[in-house]
Amino acid sequence: MSVTAEAPSRPPSQGRRWLAVGAAVLAAIVVVGVLYSLSERSPAPTAGPGPSTLNERLAAQIAQTLERSTPAQHQAHGHHEIASAPPADGKPDPVYCTAEVYGFEPASAASTEEVTKVYGYYLCAVQQENRPWDYAPKLVGPIVYEPRLDPPGVHVIEGGDGYQERLRALLPEEYRKRATVGFSDGRNINDVRTRYQAAS
Repeated sequence: MSVTAEAPSRPPSQGRRWLAVGAAVLAAIVVVGVLYSLSERSPAPTAGPGPSTLNERLAAQIAQTLERSTPAQHQAHGHHEIASAPPADGKPDPVYCTAEVYGFEPASAASTEEVTKVYGYYLCAVQQENRPWDYAPKLVGPIVYEPRLDPPGVHVIEGGDGYQERLRALLPEEYRKRATVGFSDGRNINDVRTRYQAAS
C-alpha cells in the first residue's frame, strides 16, 4: 500500500504579506479621514438642547440691540461712557458690538421666538473721530438679555465695587466661571475690530 504525502502549504510570500498590511493601513486612513470630515461639518455641541445656530442668532440680536440703542437706552443699560460722550455734530457716535451666548431660558427653546432670557458676554466699541481701534472707548462684560420685552431688556454687569454680588444676582451659577474668562476665542473681537476699522 502506497502512502501519498500531502504537499506542505506554502507560507504567504513576503510581497503578499506587505500588500495585505498596506491595504489595512489604507483602509484605516480612509476611515479616519471620513470621521474627521464629518466632525468638521458638524456643529459644536452646546450646553442646552438648542443648536449652536440658535446661540449665534441670539448673539446677533444682542449685538444689534446694543448698536441701535439710543444714548438714553445706553444710560439705562449702565453704559454711562456712551451716554455721556458729547457728539461732535449732534449725532451719537457709532457703536460697534459683538456678543457670545452662554445659555438661554427656557433651555428647551428651539427658536429665538421662544427664548425669554439670554446669558452671555458682550463687547462694544465707541467710534469717536480720529480715534484708532486701540484707543476707542470699549465696554465689555457679562450681559443678561430679554428679547421679548419692548424694547428688549439689557442688563450689563458693571465692574468695580460690588461686582461679584451683581454677578451672583444676575447670572446663574453655571455661567459665572465662563463670565470671568470672557469670549471663548478671539473671533468676536476680530469681527468688531474689522468693522470698526472699515468704517474709520
